[in-house]
Amino acid sequence: MQVVGFAGPARVGKSSTTEALKLEATSKGWEVIVLPFAGPLKREAERQGFGKKTDPAGYRKFCQEHGAEMRAQDSSHWLNLWIEDLKDVRQGHFNNDKSEKPLLIIVDDVRYENELEMIDGSGGYTFFLTPGERELPEADAEWRTHESEMMANMLIGNPKLAEQTFDYVVRNDGPVEDITRWSKAVVKSLISWPGDKDSVCDCEGCIASLENRPVNQDKINKELEDLLDELEGDDDDD
Repeated sequence: MQVVGFAGPARVGKSSTTEALKLEATSKGWEVIVLPFAGPLKREAERQGFGKKTDPAGYRKFCQEHGAEMRAQDSSHWLNLWIEDLKDVRQGHFNNDKSEKPLLIIVDDVRYENELEMIDGSGGYTFFLTPGERELPEADAEWRTHESEMMANMLIGNPKLAEQTFDYVVRNDGPVEDITRWSKAVVKSLISWPGDKDSVCDCEGCIASLENRPVNQDKINKELEDLLDELEGDDDDD
């Protein structure tokens, strides 16, 4: 089983990026399940009569207020319910005729530190999506100040911290073809990679393709210089 998590400010394109990755992984023989951390909270909202389609304002208010209330009582409340969902998904996968396929879990709504730690601890890959030069819809909306947006807001303003916190920081400011190309790189280089995270290639060319950005030529030149120095050192040893 492989786990991938997406974070980033609301409306940055986490859902569309998830769909692109799902399509590519499915085409390569994976069974893909999208399992949002907010799933248990969304089900509770529906049970309480706050339908996302029938009462969007009430739905958002309930999710924000009740979500925060339960998280204040136990920061892992919703995460623990998600873990139960994950157990059910895994059991269902291995009990059906798709069990021969590898299983990919995509979490499209990483918003809190303990959620990030959950994916990191499982050996999964984490991606922070940025809008690049694109202006986000409703950029000044009051709901963007809610605690569920705090991590994303902080990291958007601190790119270096985002790089330290997540495995990859992905630009999502181009045409849909860019994300399609990006999803192919992720499936090939990460999801289908037989080794662990530490063995994934970290050269500038590979990192750039996994972050959907142009190659940094200065970094490429530095890598080549280091390689030449290493080769010269080997010659001296001989």
